[in-house]
Amino acid sequence: MHPYLQPLEDDAGEIVAYEFWCPGCASIDPRHGLHVFTVNDEGGNKDQEWSFDGEASFEPSLAYENEPYCHLHLTGGIIRYYPDCRHSMAGQSVPMMPTPVDGIERE
Repeated sequence: MHPYLQPLEDDAGEIVAYEFWCPGCASIDPRHGLHVFTVNDEGGNKDQEWSFDGEASFEPSLAYENEPYCHLHLTGGIIRYYPDCRHSMAGQSVPMMPTPVDGIERE
């Protein structure tokens, strides 16, 4: 698994989602920099939302509807931003980056 993709576990220790840093959203406000995609919903259905290759790619694309709007694909550790993003990285592709340690609040 990619070192900048962090698994999130439920109380039983099962991975239910993955978290990664979005430099596009963080450029507007660091509190918006963490993005999560779910691979096991609360009912226990695996791959309910996104299919994940176990390394650094998922399908389908991920769209965050809150501000700033962000629409991306994570493929092979590369974040590919769609042109409809409402931040400065719209239309660009960048490698995944580590999540900063300080000053990040998880919502």
